[in-house]
Amino acid sequence: MISGILHSQSKTVTFAAVILAGSALLSSLLAFVRERLLASRFGAGDELDAYLAAFGIPDFLYGILVMGGLAASFLPVFSEYVHKSKEEAWRFANNLLNAALLALGVFSLVLFFLAPVLVHAIAPGFPQEKLDLTTGLMRIMFLSPLFFALSSVFSSVLHYFNRFLAYALAPLAYNIGIILGILFLSPVFGIWGIVMGVVLGALLHALVQLSAVLATGFRWKPILEFSHPGLQEVFKLALPRIIGAAGVFFNPIVMNALSSTLFVGSLAVLNFANRAQMFPVGLIGISFALAVFPSLTRAFSENNTKEFQKTFSSIFRQIVFFALPIALFLFFSSSPIIQVLFRTGKFTQENADLTSLLLATFALSIPFQVLIPLLVRTFFSLQNTKIPTLVSLGGVAVNIASAVLLIKGTNLGIQSLPLAYALSSIGQCLGLLLFLQRRSVFSWMELLQGLKKPILSSVLFSIACVLLLSIFQKQGALFQLVFAGLGAAGVFVVSSFLLKSQELKEFFSSFKTQFSHDEPR
Repeated sequence: MISGILHSQSKTVTFAAVILAGSALLSSLLAFVRERLLASRFGAGDELDAYLAAFGIPDFLYGILVMGGLAASFLPVFSEYVHKSKEEAWRFANNLLNAALLALGVFSLVLFFLAPVLVHAIAPGFPQEKLDLTTGLMRIMFLSPLFFALSSVFSSVLHYFNRFLAYALAPLAYNIGIILGILFLSPVFGIWGIVMGVVLGALLHALVQLSAVLATGFRWKPILEFSHPGLQEVFKLALPRIIGAAGVFFNPIVMNALSSTLFVGSLAVLNFANRAQMFPVGLIGISFALAVFPSLTRAFSENNTKEFQKTFSSIFRQIVFFALPIALFLFFSSSPIIQVLFRTGKFTQENADLTSLLLATFALSIPFQVLIPLLVRTFFSLQNTKIPTLVSLGGVAVNIASAVLLIKGTNLGIQSLPLAYALSSIGQCLGLLLFLQRRSVFSWMELLQGLKKPILSSVLFSIACVLLLSIFQKQGALFQLVFAGLGAAGVFVVSSFLLKSQELKEFFSSFKTQFSHDEPR
C-alpha cells in the first residue's frame, strides 16, 4: 500500500504543485526547527558563521553543475528519447548519471585541496582560527554534491512520469539528516557534527526516491560514452545555464563576504532572514515551476502552442494568487515571526530585531522572486537556456553593484544587502517577462487583467492583517501570528470566493480530478 502511494501519478499540474507545496511547507517547518536548534546551540557567533560560510563553495558546486546543468537540460532531452525508445532513454539516463558523478567527483577533489584559498576569498573578514575551522568544515561538505547529483537524475525521471510524491519526500529527508546531526552528533563532535548531518541528509535525499525510480523501469548500468549524442545535447543546453547558475550562486558568496566585514554574527542574522523569506519562494514559486515543467516540455515538443500559452498563463496567475498574501504577511509580521522562529538560547533580542528588519526588506521582492522559477523553466521547456543565463547574470551584477554602493554610500549597513537583492529580483523578473512576451508566450493585457482579483483580495488581506496585529500586539508572538494569520487568511479566501476567483476554483477542482478515475494528464 505504501509503495502504491509513493508510486502514484499526479493527474493535474495544480495537484502536483499542491504535493510539492506540502513538501515545501513541511520541509520549511523542519528547516526552521533546524535553524532554531542551531540558533539555540551556537547563537550568532564564530562557530555558526564558520558553518554557514563553509556551505558556500559546496553549494556553489552543487548549484552550477547539478541544479544549473542537470535540472535545466535532462528533462527535455530525456523526453525526446522516451518518445523514440524507452531502452535508449534509460541508456541515456545512465550515461548522464555516470558522467555527472565523475565530473563532480573530480571537481570536489580539486576544490578539497584548494579549500584554504577559497575560504580566505569568501570570508576575508574572518580571523585565522575561524578561517581554519571553515576550511575543515567545507572539506567534509564536498561529499554532499555527489549524492545530490544522483538525486537530481532520480528527480528528473520522476518528474517526467508525474511521480511527484516520492520526490516531495526528498527535502524532508535532507532536513531530518541535518537535525539528527544537531541532536545526536553535535553534542559529541560540536559544529563538526552538523556537517556530518549535512552529508547524511544529502544521502537520504537520494535514497528516499530510489524505490519510485526503480518502479518507472530505471536500472543502473555502468555506461560511460562521452560521444553519445544525448550527452552532447545536454552539454549544449547545460553550458549557458551552468554559466548563469555560477553567477547566481556566486551572488550569495559575495553577499556573505560583504557581510563578514560588518560585525560578529552579521552573516548569521542575514542567513536567518534570507531563509525565512525563501519560504514562499519554495512553497509557491518552485513548487508550481517544477510541477508545470513536464507539461510545458511536452506541449513544446508536440508543437501545441495554444496549450503551452494556456498552461503558462494559468500557472502564472496561480503563483501570484498564492504568493501575494504570504509575502504581505511576512512584511507586516516580520517581528513576531523572527521571535517565534529564532528568539531562544544565545540568540539575543538585538539579534532578533535586526533579523526581522532584514526579513521585512527581503519581503519587498517576494512577489517577483516567486515568478522567476516559472519564467526560467518556461525558457528551459523552449530549449532556450541562453536568455535566462544572460538575465540572471545581469541580475547578479545589479545585486553586487547595488550592495557595494549602498553599503559605502549610505548608513543602512547590513540592510543594504536585502535591499540590493530586492532590486536585483525585480529586474530579473521583468527582464524574463519581456523576453517571453517577445516569444508570444503571453500578452500583457491578458496577464494584467487576470491579476486584478488577486491584487484586490491581497489589499483586503493586508488591511485585515494590520488591524489584527494591532489588536493582538500585547499578546505573545505566537498568538499574534496564529490569530492574525488565520483571520487575514479568512478574509482573503472569502473575498476571493465572492470575486469568483478562477485560481480558487482551479485549486479545489484539482483535488476532484486527482481522485477521479480519469487518466493523468
